[in-house]
Amino acid sequence: MEQLDFKRPVAVQYGMEVFPFFIERGFSVVDLVFNENCVAVLGYSPFNVKVLREGRTLDYLDELVPGESLVLETAVNIKGALPGPKIFKCERYRRKCGFQREQSKGDHFKWIINGHRVSVNYCNGELDVRSLKEIAKLLDLKPRDLIMNILTS
Repeated sequence: MEQLDFKRPVAVQYGMEVFPFFIERGFSVVDLVFNENCVAVLGYSPFNVKVLREGRTLDYLDELVPGESLVLETAVNIKGALPGPKIFKCERYRRKCGFQREQSKGDHFKWIINGHRVSVNYCNGELDVRSLKEIAKLLDLKPRDLIMNILTS
């Protein structure tokens, strides 16, 4: 097994810009997509991007490797860019954690987490990215960690 050199940056290309981005062990696609520094430098929307490695779309939990080249593409369809966890997995996670749920406007819900109400929306049966970020922030987790918790609950 080869030793990974984390002193080598990942080359992230968006349009004509290439940004050298240094990562740590365990850094995944979702960490890159939501990284504030990367978003500020390259100017993409984390809600409307997909990440490619050698022309293949990466899953948001795939780990990045130092020295590799990645391409960020703006997705035509936002829902196709970064899939969220399925509704049944989110609901299982909510019940397991003991969070209450109340109906909100239309098909939206509010989760009550530690006394705070968080708006939760599902798009095509998946938790939308904005809801994911709000829940993660309230639980003091990275979006990636929340996704892992939901998928493994």
